[in-house]
Amino acid sequence: MGNRRFYIQLVVILGLFIVAPFVLTKYYRQFLTEILIWGLLAMSLDLILGYTGIVSFGHAALFGLGAYGAAMAIVKMKAGLWLAIACGMTTSVLFAISVGFLSIYVRGVYFTIITLVSAEIVHTIMLATPFFGGENGLNFQVPPINLGFVTFSLLNPTNFYYLVLFFFILSYLLCRRVTQSPVGKVFQAIKDNEERARAVGYDVRKYKIAAFVISGLFSGLSGALYTLLNRYANPDFLSFIISGEAVIWTLIGGMGTLYGPVLGTGIVMIIGDSLSSWIENYLIIIGLMFIVSVIFLPKGIVGTIKDRFFLRGRLNKDWKDGAA
Repeated sequence: MGNRRFYIQLVVILGLFIVAPFVLTKYYRQFLTEILIWGLLAMSLDLILGYTGIVSFGHAALFGLGAYGAAMAIVKMKAGLWLAIACGMTTSVLFAISVGFLSIYVRGVYFTIITLVSAEIVHTIMLATPFFGGENGLNFQVPPINLGFVTFSLLNPTNFYYLVLFFFILSYLLCRRVTQSPVGKVFQAIKDNEERARAVGYDVRKYKIAAFVISGLFSGLSGALYTLLNRYANPDFLSFIISGEAVIWTLIGGMGTLYGPVLGTGIVMIIGDSLSSWIENYLIIIGLMFIVSVIFLPKGIVGTIKDRFFLRGRLNKDWKDGAA
């Protein structure tokens, strides 16, 4: 019954996203495309933060390397769209593997520091190396979608929107499958009690690396899509600010839900876009909103709603059973 309800909801939501380009203006169609891309980054972070309990401030590196991997493939190898995206994802995965093994013997705040420092190292390298374009980054022409029998230009914003929507839905389904699999259950066990998970025989370090690498895969995909959308890669894509924003989106939306961070991304971006037109220092308001959210909605928007509805439903059922 639960799976049936999920797929019904998925079809309805997918239908809304499919018709969105026909009712939105060009600006808001572009804006929705960006929300999906950034939401994918937040969802990838949720795999380790919400499900495994690993705090990472290095996801800007995973995102930025995905962008640079795709851009370098196009600029240096004259790669097509699919190969460029694959190169972006592979670059992020390789970085995630290296950071994962580097930090295998540490936990907690030390792991967080390693991810932060690693991201800043990569950021500095991209800024200082002419091969990667230095401060100016890399500019390129985005290749078309080649399906063999037909070709679509990604200069058309609607075509690009549907490309992003395809990867977003596919990524969500894959992430959901991971979290519901036996491996995902171990991730959650590590988050709940790492020592107990280790005591019952799980190789906690191996599972942590696996979680970080899977997260890196989808972070790289979001970075590759973002650089294709903008048709350039820039060192700013590796900025610490991106890591911080991803954490904020995840916490506001609700950790451990996958779709909560996407909702948080959309809410923060919409509020920021609305405020920026008439308040210069609108980030102060977003910062205050984050503080209020952490204090009064510690489980995020989705987590709080789920708790209240499920708790109310459980209490009503217990009351009826008791009355009977």
